[in-house]
Amino acid sequence: MAILSALLPAAYNSLHAQATVLKSGTLTLSHVTAICLLIVYVAYLVFQLKTHSNLFSAVPMQDRLEASQRPVKLVNSNSAVVVAESPRESTAVPTAVATTPAQRGSPSLSSTTSPAEAVAIPVDGDVAVPDKACEGIEEDDDDEENVELTVVAAIALLAIVTGLTGVCAEFLVSSIDGLTTQWNLSPSFVGMILLPIVGNAAEHVTAVTVAIRNKMDLALGVAVGSSIQIALFVMPFLCILGWIIGQPLTIYFSPFTTVVLFVTVLLVNYIIGDGRTNWLEGLVLLVAYIIIGVAYFLYPKNMDTSALH
Repeated sequence: MAILSALLPAAYNSLHAQATVLKSGTLTLSHVTAICLLIVYVAYLVFQLKTHSNLFSAVPMQDRLEASQRPVKLVNSNSAVVVAESPRESTAVPTAVATTPAQRGSPSLSSTTSPAEAVAIPVDGDVAVPDKACEGIEEDDDDEENVELTVVAAIALLAIVTGLTGVCAEFLVSSIDGLTTQWNLSPSFVGMILLPIVGNAAEHVTAVTVAIRNKMDLALGVAVGSSIQIALFVMPFLCILGWIIGQPLTIYFSPFTTVVLFVTVLLVNYIIGDGRTNWLEGLVLLVAYIIIGVAYFLYPKNMDTSALH
């Protein structure tokens, strides 16, 4: 939805029409799109926190350990059933057990049948967990975090930190002009590369820390969740706020920024879509970020415009 809302205004402005008509139409399209995005964001919060909260709940460590210790049934390619006492047994499993007359007449399996040749079947409705899938599950009890703040204290602390962050952001933004002039940097490079690195430093540290602890669900939630919040809430909220105070603000990005946004979202969605990750995919993301950074570093100054017009 966020990509669609960014592509449509850019495509609309590519039409051959009078500038006044395009400007008025882009503003109206942006207002309607912003309202729709805010509705989608509210629905996303209800979906995540209320109606389907179970889909976003992490599996408790104890449940994963118990699942890894349950007995499993392994079915050989010859349709004979092999029973294993535990998924952590050695490579040899007991002799085959014939469960049907047809199977009783078939040759029995060797007592050293390899589980690699068999298929796991749930026992009593529980799915067997392979041995390798259980690696790294045993963690210290120290990893289980306990709640240390009350709701009131958490809200008060959040309000204080938000206020301090606003003050720091004001000083940071006011120093951009001097930075770009003194260091001869493009404002687009500062706004798209340097500011996100500095402003999201705490978020980056949190994502890396939980990823090291093998809590990838939380790491992806921190990394991708903030992007969803910016695209579905902050961007349309600023557009609506500009409409209220009489300051025209559209969701029209420059063609270059629109292409970068589309490609990056497509790449990230392709990499994290299967729910797995590896070092090569991480390297691809780093290389893509470096290429985008170089492109914005070389972005001409005289073509700089506001990200949101």
